[in-house]
Amino acid sequence: MNLYAYRLPGTTEIKSGSSERLHRGFCCGGFAVVPFDGSIDGIFTIPADTEGVGALAALQSPDSHEVCATDSDDSRTLYPFPAESTSPDEHGQMVRTIVESIKSGQLTKCVASRVITDGSAIDVQATFHALCRAYPDAFVFTFHTPETGTWIGASPETLLIKEGRSLRTMSLAGTRPSGTGGEWDEKNIGEQRIVTDYICDTLRQCGLDPEEQPTTTRRAGPVEHIVTEISATLPENGNAAALEAAMRLSPTPALAGFPKQSAIGMIERIEKHQRGYYGGFCGPIADNGDFRFYVNLRSARIKNARYCLFAGGGIVADSEPSDEWEETRRKSATLLEHLITK
Repeated sequence: MNLYAYRLPGTTEIKSGSSERLHRGFCCGGFAVVPFDGSIDGIFTIPADTEGVGALAALQSPDSHEVCATDSDDSRTLYPFPAESTSPDEHGQMVRTIVESIKSGQLTKCVASRVITDGSAIDVQATFHALCRAYPDAFVFTFHTPETGTWIGASPETLLIKEGRSLRTMSLAGTRPSGTGGEWDEKNIGEQRIVTDYICDTLRQCGLDPEEQPTTTRRAGPVEHIVTEISATLPENGNAAALEAAMRLSPTPALAGFPKQSAIGMIERIEKHQRGYYGGFCGPIADNGDFRFYVNLRSARIKNARYCLFAGGGIVADSEPSDEWEETRRKSATLLEHLITK
């Protein structure tokens, strides 16, 4: 069985669905999931054949181990479950390698992610509701398919929203403890500007005319980020153009780095784990082609009685390993503090 549930930012309604079918690629009327690497083989839409809270309950019903039993069958799961947590030494070496590459002129920025694994069995339904209460302005989601495994998260970042001919997105980058106050430092301002410029340039390449709103600060639990809202207008019959824009945008420099392909190449070389759907995106697609896609971050993957939490940080020329480790610790707390075990 393929299952999903989500709660949109700023709302209280939980929507969910399930289907025996799984559509490869995008289709209208369901919940789409796209991996970090953008592989066509990893893009799926769970059709909304059965809608209602039953799908969320199914993930936590007495026979939930049967529902998710295929998580233990690696022959169908496309990306392997990370074997162990990233150590401080491993993360520090990743940061130093990236900084050396930036100083040599190969990169401007690269995002290093780490994983936290644990042998606890997660109560998916209780955790989902806890995240909804803790983060009313986040996109709270969970989904399961035999091909993707089971995921849960509370994302603060919109990838792209399509409503009729209107497209909306955001540039979210830079991180500091919530309530810091005062002006942002140059490192974080520069990191966020890279993301903003990338998004606007990508939309222009799609033949669109992006418009930026004034930059603000947005809280996400224990951390806060710099945010710039960006909008554009689609041509008539713009469903295909909107999906193309979403695929071109992902992964943004906030999840990969810049230049994007060079950053992705670095990530593939230095990260021991595969990100899978972390850093990709997910969200509902309506019957008319409208969609709301959010970046898959502040998220964890669940496999039987284990979980793996993902956290990343943007590395630039003056990044220090200890500071970057602390940033990922604060980010991981967004989810870790609300994981409820059985």
